[in-house]
Parts: sequence; C-alpha cells; structure tokens
Amino acid sequence: MRSVSPRRDERIAEARRLVAAGEEAAAWEVLVNDRYDHGIDEQIDAELRRLFPVAPPDVAATLAGYQQQLDDPDDKAETMAFFLRNLGHPDPVVQEHMTICAARALDKYVHDDRAVEPLARMASSPTPNTRGWAVEGLAALTDDFVPVA
Repeated sequence: MRSVSPRRDERIAEARRLVAAGEEAAAWEVLVNDRYDHGIDEQIDAELRRLFPVAPPDVAATLAGYQQQLDDPDDKAETMAFFLRNLGHPDPVVQEHMTICAARALDKYVHDDRAVEPLARMASSPTPNTRGWAVEGLAALTDDFVPVA
C-alpha cells in the first residue's frame, strides 16, 4: 500500500543535508525509518534511489580478476602456505577449516607436495571431519584413485 509520509519534504531535505555533510548512514536511517513509521512513499523511495544508487557490478571484470588470481602461481603458493601453516593452530576448529581449505585447493587449483606431511598429521586428528578432509587432500595429491578403507 502506497501512502504519503507526513513531513516527507522535511525528511528528504534532512537526508540531502546529511549526505552533503558526509553522513550517509544517518541520511539512510532518516529515509528508511520513515518507511517503517509511515509505509511506502513513492517520493521517499525515489530519493533513496537517487541518494544511494546501486551500480550494477561489472561481472566480467570481477570474474577476470578472480581468474587472474587463480592462475597466478605466486598467489597459489602463498595461499597454500597459509593453509598449511595454520594446520598446526592450537584451535581444533581452525585446524578443521584449514584442512578443508587445503584439501579443496589441492583438488581444484594447485598441486603442492608440501602438503603431504601436514595433511598426514591431520589424518590422525581426533575430529572426524578433519580426518576425512585430510584424506581427501592426500588423495588429491595422487594421480591414482585411492579407495577409502
């Protein structure tokens, strides 16, 4: 249901003043709170779109940037080193997450023999999920199929 907000012009003027002063968050609150208080008002909505335009993302450029990062051997080595370094973290949750990340990276993006020893250690983890992902990571390092026992 569309309605007309009382003091709509005052609220729009206040939002414009706040944006000009660099207080975008406060301006957003003025206009959005008006919607909560008085319902949808076409002019308030139009002012929200004008003051806070949503630029469509450049999907092609974003994907190209991601692909460049994935193809960069230095980035791959740094990322894998980060995962492997944190497999020795004292927190078992961090160990689990880093094991998953390392296994997925080994499976999809990079072959890194430095992962053998740390993943072999994680294969004896008390956490079942960590053990499973460690085996997955080790299997990704082999060229042959490794059956699960």
